[in-house]
Amino acid sequence: MRPPAYGVGPALSRGSLGWIKSTPLFYNDEREGVIDEVSLHFGGASNLFRRGGSGRPRNTNDREDRAIRRVATSAPTTSLASIQRHLPPSRHPVPSRETIRRRLTEVGLRSRRPLRRLPLTPHHRQCRLDFCRPRATWSVTDWRRVIFSDESRFSLSADDHRTRVWRRTGQRSDPAFIVERHTAISQGVTVWGAISWDTRSSLVVLQGTLTARRYVDDILTPIVLPMLSSRPGAIYQQDNARPHTARLSQQCLQGYDVLPWPARSPDLSPIEHV
Repeated sequence: MRPPAYGVGPALSRGSLGWIKSTPLFYNDEREGVIDEVSLHFGGASNLFRRGGSGRPRNTNDREDRAIRRVATSAPTTSLASIQRHLPPSRHPVPSRETIRRRLTEVGLRSRRPLRRLPLTPHHRQCRLDFCRPRATWSVTDWRRVIFSDESRFSLSADDHRTRVWRRTGQRSDPAFIVERHTAISQGVTVWGAISWDTRSSLVVLQGTLTARRYVDDILTPIVLPMLSSRPGAIYQQDNARPHTARLSQQCLQGYDVLPWPARSPDLSPIEHV
């Protein structure tokens, strides 16, 4: 086996290496190799550096590299197989998916899960601004008084979320790399909970459909009202689901502070990230 190619820091003349003409070009148990002797002769390994080899030739040329980058940046959800099909038809053999992945990694593009959000209309965006602007000056003490609540539904059916996007680090919130999603009905279980700065409620498992009557009898009366009564100045937060905005629920919460909530804004509530 040939020893690896090394370069020596100082310039070497033909005569300076005459002393190793008789050194065997192999390793064995009785004598050190040529590289070790050269290293010792010229002052140790600090004078030696690894010479860059030619390596394996690239399987793609500059034109194909640009085509790969162009497809990935113009359509971030494109799969590796689709990028293969977009390469010039005269290309043979077609670069493998791993080769395409490496070409994208070289320019900082990696396959990542996209940030998902609900589609917003101009009216929704205006409502979110109207909610945030008056509370932009709230301090941590003000937000400590808020009790955030929500229902979460855990799906029992398969949901692979295989859609991925090609993006660079720091581009997660870029609109070009966000996939919109809509809620859908599938088999699962729904639970309700509430959190605050230093406390949390018990978890309520909801059997069947949540109605305004069940919301009042199973959640507001036994859990929420005692929490609000035990914390002076507490503010209750809930979204705009129909059981929450029903007249029966509003009557039950009379006399307590309820935080108005803009529609389609689950990302504004910290309980969504618990």
